[in-house]
Amino acid sequence: MKNYLLLILKLFLFWWIIFLVNRIIFILFFFQKFSGIPVTETLTTFVHGIPLDFSAACYVLILPVLLLLFQQFTSLNFYRHFLLSYTVIALIITSFICVFDLAIYSDWGTKLSYRAIHYLKYAKDGAAFTKFSDSVLLLVLLLIQLLVGLLLFRQFFRSRNYQFVWRDARFLKVVAIHLILSILLFLGIRGGWQQIPINESSAYFSKKQILNDAAVNTVWNAGKKFMQDNKSLYTNPYRFLPKNEAIDLVKTLFTVQKDSTISVLTTTRPNVVLFLLESFTADVVQALGGENGVTPNLDSLIQHGLLFNTIYSQGFRTDQGLADVLSGFPAQPNFSIIMQPEKFKHLNFLPERMAANGYHTSFFYGGEAAFANMKAYLLAAGIEKITDKNSFSADEMNAKWGAHDGYVFQKQATDISSERVPFFSVILSLSSHEPFEVPMETKFPGEDAAAKFKNACAYTDESIGEYFEHVKKEEWYQNTLFIIVADHGHLQPYNRNPREPARFHIPLIFYGPVIRESFRGTKISNLGMQSDLPATLLAQLKIPYREFAWSNNLLNPFRNNFAYYTSDDAFGWMTDNGSMLYDSKNNTIQNHHLSETEMKSGKAYLQTLFDEYISY
Repeated sequence: MKNYLLLILKLFLFWWIIFLVNRIIFILFFFQKFSGIPVTETLTTFVHGIPLDFSAACYVLILPVLLLLFQQFTSLNFYRHFLLSYTVIALIITSFICVFDLAIYSDWGTKLSYRAIHYLKYAKDGAAFTKFSDSVLLLVLLLIQLLVGLLLFRQFFRSRNYQFVWRDARFLKVVAIHLILSILLFLGIRGGWQQIPINESSAYFSKKQILNDAAVNTVWNAGKKFMQDNKSLYTNPYRFLPKNEAIDLVKTLFTVQKDSTISVLTTTRPNVVLFLLESFTADVVQALGGENGVTPNLDSLIQHGLLFNTIYSQGFRTDQGLADVLSGFPAQPNFSIIMQPEKFKHLNFLPERMAANGYHTSFFYGGEAAFANMKAYLLAAGIEKITDKNSFSADEMNAKWGAHDGYVFQKQATDISSERVPFFSVILSLSSHEPFEVPMETKFPGEDAAAKFKNACAYTDESIGEYFEHVKKEEWYQNTLFIIVADHGHLQPYNRNPREPARFHIPLIFYGPVIRESFRGTKISNLGMQSDLPATLLAQLKIPYREFAWSNNLLNPFRNNFAYYTSDDAFGWMTDNGSMLYDSKNNTIQNHHLSETEMKSGKAYLQTLFDEYISY
C-alpha cells in the first residue's frame, strides 16, 4: 500500500512540476513585461499559483487514479502502457495550450478565452499573421515542454509493474484509503470546503496584471473558459439587476428630449466610402493627442473634415468591430457574434439598409474574407460584391497573408469608378496588423513592437494619402462622403493596459466635398462609440434607423453621452463624469467618479445586451 500511495504522489508531483515549467516559460517569454518588477515579487506568482496548480493536477489525475485502482482487480498489467500513452497525449495538449496562450497573450493582452479557443478552426489563416521567427520560437517552446515532460516521466516512473498485492484482510483499509483519496481529489479540484469553488481570484494578488496572469494556471484557465463560457452562450453570466429594471434603465439611456439631428451634409444621397482601419488607435493620431508624425495624411483630412474626438471601440478584434460598425451591435465579453451564423442572422445590417435605399454595396479586403466567418456575415449583411486576396495577382501579394493596403486602396478606387451610383463601399485595411511588415522605408527606427506598429500605421496613412490623390480626379468624388474609423484600438505604441479606456480610444472622421463648409475642421466631442455609426450616418441620409436599437446618433444634440467597451472577462463604462471597470473574474469594480446610478446603468447595459445576444 505504501508503494501504491507513493506512485499516486509521484503522479501528482509530476503534473505540478509540469505546470511550474509552464509558468517559467510564460515569465521568460514575456520577460520585458516583468522589467521593473522585483524578482521576489515575480517569484511570488509561484506561491499564489499553487491552489490552481493543485486543482489542475487533480483534474488530470482523475483517470490515471481510477485506472490504477481498476488494475489491482485484474490479472492484466495494462497500466504501464496506459500511463505512457496518457501522459504523452496530455503533455502534447498542455504544451499546445501553453504556447497558444503565449500567442494570444502577445496579441490580445489576455489569457485564453472561449473565443480564442473557438478561433482554433482558423489556426491556419491566423498563423499567417504571425512572423515566421515567432512561429518557430513557439514551436521550439512546445518541443522543450514535451522533452522536459518525457525526461521527467522517465525519471519518475521507471517501474514496469503497477500491480500491488492486497490481502483480503486489508479490504476495509483499502476502501477507506480510496475514499480519502477521492475526497482529496474532489477538494483539490474545487480548492477546499469553502462555499464557492476555486476561481481565478485565488491566484490574483497584485495590482500588476501581468503578475496575476502569470499566477493563473494556463491549463486550468483554458479548461474553465471552454466549459463555463460555452454555457454562457445560453445563459447570461452578467445578471446584476431584475430584468425589467435593467431594460428600463437601458431605455432611459436612449431616450432623448427631442429626436433631432444636426445636418452636416449638403446632400442626403452621397456615395459613401467607409474605411475600417485595422488597429488604428487614437494614440497614433496627432489630432487626437497621439504620436506626432505617424499620420500626417489623416491629420490633414481632419483639418478639412469633421472629427469625432471621443469615440471608443467596443472590442479589440476585427470580427467584433465589423458587427459594431455594420450592425450597430456592441461586442460582448469573450464572444463574437459574427462567428455564430445562427445568431448574427437576427441582426440589422447597415449595408442591407443602404441597398434598400438604392445603394450598390461592396467590400474590399487584402486578406482572406472567409477568416473568422467574415464572408458569411458580409453576405448576410447585404454586401453585393466582395473583393479579397483572391482578386489580386501574384505580384501584388507582397505579404504571405494578403495584399497590403496600398494595393487594396488602389483597387477599390479603380473598381468603384465603374460601379453605379450611389454606392456604399467598405474598405477593411490590414497592414497595421501584426507582424507589422510593410513595403516602405523605415520611418521609426527600432525593432520593438511600438516602432514597428508606428511604421505600419504610417504606411497605411501614406496609402490613404495616395488614395485621395487618385480619387479626387474622379467624377464621383464630388458627391462622396468618406468615413474613417478603426475596427478597434491597440496596446501599442504606449504598451497600454489591455483594460484601460485609452486602449479603446479610436478616430472617427467624416470627410469629403459633401461636408458643409461650416462644419469643415470642426470637432464633435460627444462621448460615443463606433456602434453609434449606423444611426449617425442614416440620420444624415434621412433613412429610418430605429431598428438599430443599440446605435446612438452622435449628431443629435439631445442625446445622452456614454460609451461601453469590453475586454475578456471585463467591461468598461464611461459617461461625461468618469468611468468604471468591472472585472467579472473577481467581481470587483474600479470606479472613477461615477455615481451609483451611472454604474447601475452600465451594468444594466451589458446585462440587457447579453440577454439579447443569447436570445438570438
